[in-house]
Amino acid sequence: MASFAKPPDGDFTTRITKPYSGEIGKLASYFNQFMERLENYSNKLKKEIRVRAHAQKALRQSEEMFSKAFNLSPISILILSYPGEK
Repeated sequence: MASFAKPPDGDFTTRITKPYSGEIGKLASYFNQFMERLENYSNKLKKEIRVRAHAQKALRQSEEMFSKAFNLSPISILILSYPGEK
């Protein structure tokens, strides 16, 4: 029963290792498969969060650099865009 208490706390590494047979064995197998999927999803989400945080940091630095260059430029800067361009 301790195996069922860990997932709500975010521990998706828990598995049922005792060899059960019959319906209990099937249930244990399904539980292990479910936990493996949850662990994989959790790892993918954590990776995506790291990637996005890195991208946000790079964007913030780029914006700061552009802003400084724009504000400190001794000459006029004109930014043009054509219709349909972003």
